[in-house]
Amino acid sequence: MSLACLVLLTQSHPRAVAQDPSIRVVERTFSVYWVDSCEAAPVGLMCTEDGFWLDEIPWGVYEIALPENWSSSQILVDTENWQVVEASTLTNRQRQISLNSDEEGQWKPLQAAHSMQWTGPLLRWNSMAMEFERLVRLDLAVGRSTELSGPGVVLNSGERVRTWPDESPLESGLMKRISIPSDGIYAIDKS
Repeated sequence: MSLACLVLLTQSHPRAVAQDPSIRVVERTFSVYWVDSCEAAPVGLMCTEDGFWLDEIPWGVYEIALPENWSSSQILVDTENWQVVEASTLTNRQRQISLNSDEEGQWKPLQAAHSMQWTGPLLRWNSMAMEFERLVRLDLAVGRSTELSGPGVVLNSGERVRTWPDESPLESGLMKRISIPSDGIYAIDKS
């Protein structure tokens, strides 16, 4: 059974600034505020000030607005900072779900809203460190994609795709293979 506590969608960038055509990069930091020994937590001993609960795991949703004049963008920096959580502070179910889950938060573009949105669990099992962790901060930098036009360049859903010629210039002509005694720079003359 899922418990819903609170759904909060954070708009981190005012629309007035998002209209500025000179903006090339948008950067935001989101902090996850945890309350230890939280009596309002539907389960366990801790809860977040923002977010919602999905099967005893707190989840978060964070959004960053992008300028409306951007036709495409790319993520430049995507950093998540996690803090170790004592296993004893989690319920048996929270430990079980975290151990068996491979769900991770990720940024996804929302084209209609000209924004990027991160959705994901705020608790996880870090198999490399062998510890339970909670998310404490998200850092994101999104840049406006360079738009190219001209022969051989095709834009496909905001991504640049290079179309290569069918034939290589190296397919015809005189080729000679030479051996060299060791790595280095060599001068080759006509003789």
